[in-house]
Amino acid sequence: MGMGNPCVCHAAKLLGKYAIIFTDTEHAKLQNSLSVPFCDAVCTPSCYVGDLGKKQVRYNSYHELAYLHPNNFTPNPTVLTELNLKEGDPFIVIRFVSWQANHDVGQSGITLDNKRKAIHEFEKYGRVFITSEKPLPQEFEKYRISVAPEKMHDLLYYATLLYGESSTMASECAVLGTHAIFCDFAGRGYTDEEEKIYDLIYNFKLDELGQEESIKKAVELLQDPDLKKTGREKQEHLLSDKIDATAFMVWFIENYPDSVAKMEKNDISRSFK
Repeated sequence: MGMGNPCVCHAAKLLGKYAIIFTDTEHAKLQNSLSVPFCDAVCTPSCYVGDLGKKQVRYNSYHELAYLHPNNFTPNPTVLTELNLKEGDPFIVIRFVSWQANHDVGQSGITLDNKRKAIHEFEKYGRVFITSEKPLPQEFEKYRISVAPEKMHDLLYYATLLYGESSTMASECAVLGTHAIFCDFAGRGYTDEEEKIYDLIYNFKLDELGQEESIKKAVELLQDPDLKKTGREKQEHLLSDKIDATAFMVWFIENYPDSVAKMEKNDISRSFK
């Protein structure tokens, strides 16, 4: 098994074993071209945009609901005390990525001027914390998050808003009931759905206009005193529609290959709540 991992597929092929992979990134074309021909099944969220052929299995969930579904995750508020916060205090998490992933080659993110503008605007509504895959300019170092990485999901649960360049972190926020602004050159089927159906993510392109509009939208959201309350209500809607991805994965693998035939006959994945 692997997350779109060519090595898993190639090793399994050579050893005569099954290879089951998971992917949710439509524009990861190189990764998919090296993986899908050699795997036995490729599992994607039902909202995945595109056809990966007869090996594709669609399930009604998101990757992030494998580890953040309420069956598997309970937020711990002690992370707040590490940052001198208490539950209900407004704060904004900003996420910058390195742009080194194979599907991000040649791309760049939010400009330095717009990063500076976003921080300045968001500080009017709460404390700002930055998590970044690449080095931060010295002027931003005072905003760097100091908590341990394994506590990040706790922090996102209590955050007022996420703003940044990570589709995964935006989706994590959505399933946790926290609104997110996602800026990227390419969309994702899952972030599009989390915007169109659940109104928890707002997707923007990385051209100058898109960056400006993303900051305006973030400010608009931060001006809503009921933002967290409505986020939790939207989360309930999302969770009522989607399944526990871990429960589905366990069933699918333990019953493979019969599980494929069962899914073709009916949407059995809906039973994994």
